[in-house]
Amino acid sequence: MQVRKIHLYAFLLCLGTHAYSQVINNVNYKVVDEKVFVTYDLVSESHTRYNITLKFVDEKGDVIIPKTIKGDLTNVTGGTQKEIIWYVTNDIKDFEGKYKAVLTIVKKIQSRHSLFYDADVPLTFAGIRYTYLGKFGGYVSVSTDFGAIDEFLICTAGLTMRIADKFYPYIGGGLEVFYFEPVPEAGFVINIKNMVIDLGFGMIIHYYDATYGFNNYNEELELLPFGKVGIGFIF
Repeated sequence: MQVRKIHLYAFLLCLGTHAYSQVINNVNYKVVDEKVFVTYDLVSESHTRYNITLKFVDEKGDVIIPKTIKGDLTNVTGGTQKEIIWYVTNDIKDFEGKYKAVLTIVKKIQSRHSLFYDADVPLTFAGIRYTYLGKFGGYVSVSTDFGAIDEFLICTAGLTMRIADKFYPYIGGGLEVFYFEPVPEAGFVINIKNMVIDLGFGMIIHYYDATYGFNNYNEELELLPFGKVGIGFIF
């Protein structure tokens, strides 16, 4: 392919929602050895990822959509000197004339994971909870009484739904299980003791995840007798 003098103009089109801000700037480009290199900076909120699309438009309005491309196109986080490489000759024979490079960014809610330390408000129970936070996600948790760690565990699981980038409610349930009862001549047996209801909400703050909710891990199955708090790390 003979690449004559090619003038590429960067054109930015941002498609976002009113609740979020994201900006592409410092867009540069060059043609080297039948490849087009597009670099840009992406300013965005922390923990937010985006998909980037690239196309070229000439003066007549004809559009070229590169197919053989790689680089910072999917799950892109904020930062400088992002790069997209287009292998021109894999898609078209000639790339001549005056073009605009059009970058479009689309908001994508990042799927996140968090690991929690859970405790009830009187601080008699504690446990560990793993949460997957996509648009729709879920969690599993294991907790126990400080005074009866060797007797039983409370296991729950449930669903989460991201209402906003930093807020999500959760609801679930489970069982008080692994309650070990001594039985003469039989050692220990596993006994399922009580049902558990679990609900609350979580808030993502930078690299941390905090929750407040309720569950009913008592024998009478009273509705929401105990507050429950948690603090976790996003990874």
